[in-house]
Amino acid sequence: MKFLRHRIFVPVATVAVLLMLLGGDMLVGAHGGSLSLIHSCVDVQGKVRITDENAGCRSNEIPLDWPKDNSGLEAGLLAVENYLSTIATTVATLQTELAAEIAARVQGDQTTLASANVYADQEIADEASIRQQADSTLADSLASLESDFTSYQSLLGTAGILNASTNPIDWTQLKNVPSSVVTGPGAQDCPTHQYAAGTKADGSLVCSPFPIFVFVPATAGGASVPLQATGITLKSGQTATLTASGTGYYCPGCPIGPDGSGAGSTCPECIAPDLPSFSLIGKIGDGPFFFVGSGPVSVAGSGRLRLGFNDWVGTYDNNSDGFQAVISVK
Repeated sequence: MKFLRHRIFVPVATVAVLLMLLGGDMLVGAHGGSLSLIHSCVDVQGKVRITDENAGCRSNEIPLDWPKDNSGLEAGLLAVENYLSTIATTVATLQTELAAEIAARVQGDQTTLASANVYADQEIADEASIRQQADSTLADSLASLESDFTSYQSLLGTAGILNASTNPIDWTQLKNVPSSVVTGPGAQDCPTHQYAAGTKADGSLVCSPFPIFVFVPATAGGASVPLQATGITLKSGQTATLTASGTGYYCPGCPIGPDGSGAGSTCPECIAPDLPSFSLIGKIGDGPFFFVGSGPVSVAGSGRLRLGFNDWVGTYDNNSDGFQAVISVK
């Protein structure tokens, strides 16, 4: 639009100068107020509007004045005619340029669209190829899994094979297996909390401990909450190995790990005065408390194994969370 205005208004200025040169006594510009002239304004379509001597022309008009005796009128009208011809030429040029610009843009859009279609087709083809490859890989994996499962079913169908050393599947990969199945032949000859992992060359059993998980709340050991039972009763000659992790709170906003105030420290006000405050502690039967912390620590004795939180006597009520202990028995 700015270009169009520039192309049209340049001839207006040119014609105004031309009228001043050709019009002799004619005044081109703002009317000078001479009573000896006839004053008019001419628009771009050639329409002449007679005005008084002090009137101005509109934005789309040029002034045209001539003597009342009509001298110089012919030259003025010729200048106006030339002006209108210039306007017509300019419009025709602009129309040609506009048509060329439209044609170029249409061609460019068509080229861009064609390129986009080619690109999209290639992207679709590539995506289809990737999906086909993924489907093929998945099908191969499923076939392999089905073959492994069939082989494992065959292994399970043989008596005693579940706990044999030749079993490719470790027991920890199973869940919800009935105890009558998981123990298998000979397992009853292993100590409590152990299972028959296989046999040696001489035929003797290979026994391995079950890991036992016990959550010990930070309230365990208080007046209202007894020490946490583990379900393990150690016999003479057996050893329990313990590790622990997690966070307990001995007051709101007071987190602490299983090591409590640290190994070697004591807490005279706690239920186990000789052990670190706020730590994980244990007890076998009626024996003394022992420090567990984050472990690993191994203990032996006879009796029930219980765990607790070593806090000040009578201050357990505002405790929360606790520690996760893992125990294995040999």
